[in-house]
Amino acid sequence: MIRAFLYIVRPINVLISLLSVYLGGIISIDKFYSDSLLLACISAAFIAGFGNTCNDIFDIEVDKRSKPFRPLPSSLVSVKSAIVLALIMAICGLVLAALINIQCLIIASLASLGLFLYTPFFKGSGYVGNILISIISATAFFYGAASVGNIRGGLIPAAFAFLFHLVREIVKDMEDFDVDRNCNVKTGAVKYGFAVSRFLAVGFTILLVFATIVPYLIKIYGLVYLVVVIFGTDLFLLYFVICLIRSPEKRTYRFVAGFMKAVMPLGILAVFIGSKGY
Repeated sequence: MIRAFLYIVRPINVLISLLSVYLGGIISIDKFYSDSLLLACISAAFIAGFGNTCNDIFDIEVDKRSKPFRPLPSSLVSVKSAIVLALIMAICGLVLAALINIQCLIIASLASLGLFLYTPFFKGSGYVGNILISIISATAFFYGAASVGNIRGGLIPAAFAFLFHLVREIVKDMEDFDVDRNCNVKTGAVKYGFAVSRFLAVGFTILLVFATIVPYLIKIYGLVYLVVVIFGTDLFLLYFVICLIRSPEKRTYRFVAGFMKAVMPLGILAVFIGSKGY
């Protein structure tokens, strides 16, 4: 049972959210710990878990067709239990945010609302849903920065995160095309076709690669950052572009969407190194 609940919450995604908030905080101040940043990290973990649980609750009918092994469609966890879990995590996340400052409470509240509304209202609205999730993912860095009183400090990683998640969300929709079409979920791939989605995924990926070099060119981040971001992130992103162009098929979309998650921590590491003057 515990394993089933963890599957719904998605610990890896939660950990990525927590690390993003932490990075947003430590690049905005000259120390690696503060009580408010710790609260922000825990709060973000609860909110991320809330969003993942809401997604599974609203997507239960779709998952019955495409992923019947998941806890809710397989009845390992009841919908009622999942709703209770989601409510507990939302309350914990928002209470902790309120203990930090008003900026964090506002960010946490808006992120929670967006995550709640995403599946029933925005997932089937073309690329609008992709943009919403990307914005919410990017706010993790602003959240960490706001928790230490310097919200502007999260700007660069937030910009990178927005583009990164936007590409990944578009590619994921291409991977799930058949199921979404059969369930009448009008994602960008379903509504506008593979050619448009692939063009956008490739275009935004190339834009992201160029964007990661800008902090070095304008002397905000140093040479070590440039080396790490090129070899740890950019080369992989360019390889994904080649894959999307040469092999436009479902297994390619699955590979790119999955591997992008593995590349993400290297991007976070690069930004951290750059923020410390290297």
